[in-house]
Amino acid sequence: MWFFDLLGTGYVIAVVIFVIGLVLVWYFYFSIYEIKIVAQPKELTINSQEVSRIKIIPLNLLGKSVPFRKVPFTYSIIQNKKFVTISKSRTGNNLLTVSSKNKTGVVKIEITSQYSLFPNIISLSIIGGDSLKHNTN
Repeated sequence: MWFFDLLGTGYVIAVVIFVIGLVLVWYFYFSIYEIKIVAQPKELTINSQEVSRIKIIPLNLLGKSVPFRKVPFTYSIIQNKKFVTISKSRTGNNLLTVSSKNKTGVVKIEITSQYSLFPNIISLSIIGGDSLKHNTN
């Protein structure tokens, strides 16, 4: 073929291998296959300054965090809506910030994304300030 004669067989093979490598890197490393949700801490005290940060982490096929990608997601409080206030990060870095109000109990937050098969439900406990003194024997 005239194409191989013009460029050389080794050059064409190298370009094909390079393109295949780029495609494999995209599918294995940069594509989002699932999301993982991490809440730290899972217990809040009422009327305190502490907040719980809920991170939505995109995972690739290897189970590692996907770099340079953001996950569009929605959330709703499905239990004890009046116990907390939630603010979504404005920078779009897959973060929710939860702060407690003046009631104790368990709050359940449902998070959905186009990359998750089912909605994820996170439970946060809101405890009173005197409960911490009894637990630290």
